[in-house]
Amino acid sequence: MTTANSLTGAIVDYIRMQHCHAERVNNYSRTVKDKYGNDRYIPSAGFKGTADIHACKIFQVILTARKTDISTAFGIGEGWKKYGLFVAIEVKIGRDKLSEAQEYYRECVQKAGGVYMVVHTWDEFIEKWNEI
Repeated sequence: MTTANSLTGAIVDYIRMQHCHAERVNNYSRTVKDKYGNDRYIPSAGFKGTADIHACKIFQVILTARKTDISTAFGIGEGWKKYGLFVAIEVKIGRDKLSEAQEYYRECVQKAGGVYMVVHTWDEFIEKWNEI
């Protein structure tokens, strides 16, 4: 894949095929014509520096109910339980680097317990996704 657009689309499709959630994030301002024909600037409503893809990787674990088990204390009981982990993915092609705003966004995601990854190729994405 040679463009950021094609790599981003392929990553979103792959994550969705894994029964996980993924969405492309477009964080652009735009100019539109108002009813009088004047240009009107509409700023982006998103977080500056947000990643290209927001995903939630799903994990399933088996819970066993024991009196000392914390799951019993919260009434979860036995059986399968799903957990999700927020994953922000920034796609960069070639020697493109993170902006200051993207560096800040990465810090925010990691401090909140999420995973932030920068990928340049399909193989790099697969390797990092499987490491989570």
